[in-house]
Amino acid sequence: LASHVLHEVEQVCDRVLVINKGRLIAGGTIAEVTQGASYFDVEVAEPARAAATLRAVPGAGEVRESDGRLRVVFDATRGADLSRALADAGLYPSALVPRKSSLEDVFLELTDDGGPDAAAS
Repeated sequence: LASHVLHEVEQVCDRVLVINKGRLIAGGTIAEVTQGASYFDVEVAEPARAAATLRAVPGAGEVRESDGRLRVVFDATRGADLSRALADAGLYPSALVPRKSSLEDVFLELTDDGGPDAAAS
């Protein structure tokens, strides 16, 4: 199956290959390809200060702010580490929600642009 409708690919296929501009860039089971692709959505009163605090947490990846919320790339099983770091800084989140990236999220990240030259099969 070759498709750009990755939500359907995720539901139908056991294994995937991600091809970008004619080059194989990832492959394996859906779990393998999306492994480690988890993040947290964080709502906190002082997002700029919280972002600086979270960037210093060992293992934290990219921290992005959008509309007063933060998205922190981090192992979804270690939310307590983020919460502890915020509390130690005197910041108390109103929401700290673990999320798992979909195959489409990972595909767009891997291909950088998800443009028409990219395909999954």
